[in-house]
Amino acid sequence: MRKDYKAAFRFRKHKLRDHRRRVGIYKNPLFQSKKDKIAALKKIRKKIIFFGILFLVLVAVYFLLIGPYFYISEVKVDGLTTIKSDDFKTVVDDFLKTRRLLVFPNQNILIANMSKLEREIGERYVVDGLKIKRKLPNKLEISVEERSAKAVISMGSEYFFVDSQGIILRRLSLDEIYPGLSFGPFAEEPAAGEVNFQVSLIYIESGERLDIGENFLTNEQFNDIIGAQEILTRYTSYQVKFYKIKDLASTWFKLVADEGWEIHISLEKNIQTQIVKFNTFVKEQGLNPADYDYFNVRFEDHVYYK
Repeated sequence: MRKDYKAAFRFRKHKLRDHRRRVGIYKNPLFQSKKDKIAALKKIRKKIIFFGILFLVLVAVYFLLIGPYFYISEVKVDGLTTIKSDDFKTVVDDFLKTRRLLVFPNQNILIANMSKLEREIGERYVVDGLKIKRKLPNKLEISVEERSAKAVISMGSEYFFVDSQGIILRRLSLDEIYPGLSFGPFAEEPAAGEVNFQVSLIYIESGERLDIGENFLTNEQFNDIIGAQEILTRYTSYQVKFYKIKDLASTWFKLVADEGWEIHISLEKNIQTQIVKFNTFVKEQGLNPADYDYFNVRFEDHVYYK
């Protein structure tokens, strides 16, 4: 049987042409069939749709994450009593100026890192409750439950509120130390009546530093110190002006009366017993405490005075 080479050649030629059409080698539309033209148009349409959707997604991302519409423009804070509203909002404003993942602004209410904001507030203030609520499109509502301050402690030139457990709550602003005055903090103790914090005032004479949230002293030691006012008032006619403690490891403190004289009291012994001993001593000796610098009642059998 004789092989038809011409037919075989035509078959291979047509097969090669079909293959080239499938893979898109022919670019000239004159060589494309109607079916190929439709397929090419579908591909172009798909690309247009894809890039159109991509463009819309990018516009939506910009609008939602970067655009100004969802930027926080109002911050409402409720529950502040001793914390100044302007100081609190400054902490929030500083946070809003930062970026999340170095790209997205925390000022955007949708992506703002509220956990980080809570931590930053906690670094400045110790509070019993803190709730942060987003209110679309651009409002932030913060509810604060403050912890009551029982004393103010001075560490060098800085002053801090302390709660009933001796935990440092927050730093006082200059306006709180000197209401209405423009000069800085006093170097040592204030003149009589110069400052009234409405709570006990304790100076750390060594100028040691503590951080927000740390304990000033043990709970028992701290309450022994601030409780001396009530005991002194109960047994004498004198008033406490402020207290001094040498350093954070000290086992005794100085009670400074309104007239400037001091009672040196041990934290390792009963506070009431020592104040009663002071009162008994000055009465028996007929002494006017204002004529002396201090009375040391820390020792069992003696009262030293100067």
